[in-house]
Amino acid sequence: MLRHDVSRRKFLGGLASSSVLSAVSPRLSASLFAGTAAALRVGLVGCGGRGTGAVTQAMTADPAVKFTAMADLFQDRLDMAYKSIVAKNPDQTDIPESRKFVGFDACRNLLESDIDLVILATPPGFRPQHFRDAVAAGKHVFMEKPVAVDAPGIRQVLSSGLEAKRKNLGVQAGFQRRHDVGYVEAIKRLQDGQLGKIQSLEADWRGGGVWMRPRTKGQSELEYQLRNWYYFVWQSGDFIVEQHSHNIDVCTWLMGGPPTKAEPIQAGRNSRIGNRAGEIFDEFITRFTWGTNRLGDDIQLHSTARQILNHPDGYKVGETIKCARGVADLAKGQFEDLSGTIVWKKSGNSPGLGGYQSEWDH
Repeated sequence: MLRHDVSRRKFLGGLASSSVLSAVSPRLSASLFAGTAAALRVGLVGCGGRGTGAVTQAMTADPAVKFTAMADLFQDRLDMAYKSIVAKNPDQTDIPESRKFVGFDACRNLLESDIDLVILATPPGFRPQHFRDAVAAGKHVFMEKPVAVDAPGIRQVLSSGLEAKRKNLGVQAGFQRRHDVGYVEAIKRLQDGQLGKIQSLEADWRGGGVWMRPRTKGQSELEYQLRNWYYFVWQSGDFIVEQHSHNIDVCTWLMGGPPTKAEPIQAGRNSRIGNRAGEIFDEFITRFTWGTNRLGDDIQLHSTARQILNHPDGYKVGETIKCARGVADLAKGQFEDLSGTIVWKKSGNSPGLGGYQSEWDH
């Protein structure tokens, strides 16, 4: 945990190190905060589980962090989050009713309050607009992944990132695996050639069913979709964007940049049918290729994203890297040679919930 006397500078100094926007926005460095107050005032937009967790992890990182404003579309979600957060961190929570904002204008209202950093954790369909507004308001930003659900949204985020750079604002996206000690160590060893030349990659997010909130009497279609945002592409971007992007990001990190080609192999809906199914698919299988790369030529990633309850193939979330002298299982944090003998295992675990806490501690 960071010491109180250096918290504001050191705490913010590491936030942007793994951002997908690192090319266009600066790190949240100590120089940004010279001569400012000791406490770091944090606001939250999006009071679901991930937003609640992010605020708690920010406060765990240092006692100088103060949670001072929150916003959500729905009063019940905001009330639930506030109750959870204040129970765990009463001394670091200071939110009167006047700094609790509800409705479609809640984000803009929160950004008018006296905060230093805003956590953006709504469904990602809103992220480009919220990021744009946060940068316009001069706030530093931690935003959960994904940062958008479509190409226009990505272009808006990149444009806002350039504006953040011009304003010397720090920005980070929440790809927490880049801060997990096991992943960091494994990626370095693979890039250094411990298992020899990389031959192929596999990335899996094969999970079970997804939560659903039933339609209630008198509920509008808009509210139903907003409360069940995961099932609607305009809010979630579907499964590759919303969840499997973690695994693809790890492979991109390992390879030193994005693939040169993406080919759809299979996608569809087999189990998710009927009027409760929304728009999302059950499964996507995609092949990504890196052409000329410093780690080799024409290296392929086989990507499987599945969310089917009780699938006979079982569940698996992680990345497997096949190399000339062995296989790396990044989720387990271990390497095996060609005989199946473990030749390396990660030295420890990140504190708390793995990289979720480390991305705030660094």
